[in-house]
Amino acid sequence: MICSALTALSIFAGACSNAVPQTLARTAPSFNVELAQQLINTHRVAHGLAPVTINDKLMAAAQAHSMDLAGRGRVSHKGSDGSLPKDRARAFGYNPRLASENVAAGYNNTSDVIRDWTVSKGHNANLLRRGAKHMGMALAYNPKAGKQTYWTLLMGVPR
Repeated sequence: MICSALTALSIFAGACSNAVPQTLARTAPSFNVELAQQLINTHRVAHGLAPVTINDKLMAAAQAHSMDLAGRGRVSHKGSDGSLPKDRARAFGYNPRLASENVAAGYNNTSDVIRDWTVSKGHNANLLRRGAKHMGMALAYNPKAGKQTYWTLLMGVPR
């Protein structure tokens, strides 16, 4: 029930997966945006969709949100300033028709978080967003926060 509710809200913090959370891992977290793009695009192409490119404005928006999450030690699509994904994309100069977002916490590396997003209905829908052209993704690490690693992916459909 809890996992279903989390999936329905597109807030997946590792509680419903087999990924090793950062708090149990003995290695530093790792993030590779090119690997993320490759994994996402392989998944999109396998489903008949066009690949996405990395967008610096969405990267900055994702980084700001991950840092906000890490600072608060919680996962949410709502920023501490009340912003939502589309608001954050605009604030960093991206003009979206649509901005969808995946967030997560507790994952130690890029592959684990992407893999779990592909098997989560709500997150997978964002990965497979029709019309998406751009992506930005970030990881923020806060060893004092509960999950320690806070991930944000923004998928953009431009105007």
